[in-house]
Amino acid sequence: MTVAWKTTEALEGQELPREIYLPLVDSLYKEGRTLLVGFFMVVGSMLITFWKTGEPLLLGCAAAFVLIAGVRAHEMRAYASVRSTIQTSAAARRWEHRYVVGAASALGVLGAWCFIAFAATTDAFVQLVSFSITIAYVIGISGRKFGSGRFVLMQILCVSTPMMAALLLYGSTYHKVFAVFLVPFFMAVAFICERLRRTLLDAVISARDVRLLADRFDTALNNMPHGLCMFDAERRIVVANEQLNEQLGLTPSFDLRRLDPSQLAETCLSAGMLSGPDAERFVLELEDRLSGSRSEDFLTELQNGRTLEITVQPMDNGGMVVVVDDITERKLAEAKINHMARFDALTGLPNRTILRNRMEATMA
Repeated sequence: MTVAWKTTEALEGQELPREIYLPLVDSLYKEGRTLLVGFFMVVGSMLITFWKTGEPLLLGCAAAFVLIAGVRAHEMRAYASVRSTIQTSAAARRWEHRYVVGAASALGVLGAWCFIAFAATTDAFVQLVSFSITIAYVIGISGRKFGSGRFVLMQILCVSTPMMAALLLYGSTYHKVFAVFLVPFFMAVAFICERLRRTLLDAVISARDVRLLADRFDTALNNMPHGLCMFDAERRIVVANEQLNEQLGLTPSFDLRRLDPSQLAETCLSAGMLSGPDAERFVLELEDRLSGSRSEDFLTELQNGRTLEITVQPMDNGGMVVVVDDITERKLAEAKINHMARFDALTGLPNRTILRNRMEATMA
């Protein structure tokens, strides 16, 4: 409860609760289609570079990438099968580590591919393809792996180190200058990933807070002694508590939402709680309050002998809040007090008050 309303900044450096941390891990395992597209793009490009040069190390890179992709696909299916059983942040963290190991391995193979393209060949086409495909894959980090904030930098290092080493060790002066310009590029990718992670974290925290607020509202609504429902501007029920169902003789599971006043009266009529004339009067009385032509409370007599007092309050959005109070006991108490004031408690005969009132009326 103490973490319920904390912002992203307040949570920085702290252990994230499961309900916040787990959606971040989920974001890593959801994009299977993009991984599949990237797999065919990378393996196809690696095979093209091998076909053009005949360099066996390039074929080895393709085989290693296929193996890693198979393991990662298995990990994604395994995570989907156990997702509902993950109950702690520690368990979610283990799955995050497993994903990061697979992602870093794939990026390491791409970096090695670029290094081999410069170290083992002099083919400009092969070098261009390896660098462009790897750069495109790195950009994809911001779209797939941003949920793992602690390991984005590690993944970038796995691919950037061999790429820059290839440019610095085997490239010309222009390649070396280009290697310097790669540094801000990789830093920008890291910054983008961090920004996306914060955006996702804000969304997760907001969704969690909304759920907490909705749960508290639902608890308060269903534990209040009065029946309550809310009508929207179209005069349809959008919220109703269980106490209202009980007062109207309906089962707790009966859903009153989307009913208008006429449908609500028909429901009570079908349940045997209102007679035909009472149902018509109920609709007229409620419609008058919803339209704003009248504002005072009104009473409804049910077929089971209960009496309901209905209060209607307007809302700013054009809707109405309807509070239903069972005043049966109050009416019985008032009737009893009135009887005690007018009749003798022992004999049940009219007392002096009634005699005087009748005499005054007769004399008048």
